[in-house]
Amino acid sequence: FPNFRIVIDSLSIESRTLGTLTPDDMATLPKGCRQLLTVDRLTGAIDIWKVLRKEISLKDISITRPACNLVAINDSVNNFNIFPKLPEGMKVPHISINTIDVVAPVRVSYLDAAAGMRCDATIDRASLRLVEGKTDRYSLDLTGEMAFKGNEVSTVNPVPVRAGGEI
Repeated sequence: FPNFRIVIDSLSIESRTLGTLTPDDMATLPKGCRQLLTVDRLTGAIDIWKVLRKEISLKDISITRPACNLVAINDSVNNFNIFPKLPEGMKVPHISINTIDVVAPVRVSYLDAAAGMRCDATIDRASLRLVEGKTDRYSLDLTGEMAFKGNEVSTVNPVPVRAGGEI
C-alpha cells in the first residue's frame, strides 16, 4: 500500500502560552522566547494503511537544522506546554517510526527563569533506528556538547555529550 510522502520547508512553531505575561515580565526574557521550534526542512512518509487502522507509522524521517528553544518562567508557565488536554476517553494512537536522522546540527536551549539557569546544547549527529525484528526498540546514536550557566555553577567550556545504545 502506498506511503504518503511529506516534505515541509521552513517549519516554525510559536507558543502562545507566554501571552499571559505582562510586558515588563516579557522584557526580562530573551528575544524570541515564544519561538519553540524551527526546522529548515522536514521530510518523511506516513503509512496510509496504518492510518486507516488508527495507528501512525512514520518512515524515513529526516530533519535539517532544527532548533529548539525551551523557556520556563515558573512551574506552571512555559513555552512548551502547547498541547491541549485530551477529551475524556480519547486515547493517543500507537505511533511507530522506522528511522529519524538529523541532517545538520541541532541547537537546543533551555532557560529556567525562576532558578536563574540556562543550558545550551549543540547536537552534531543524531539518529534513531528501529531495531530489526523488535517492536518499539530503537538504536540511538547521538553526539554533541552542552554548556550550563546557573547562579551557583557554570561550565567554563562546553562539555562533550554522547549517548548510544538500545532504548
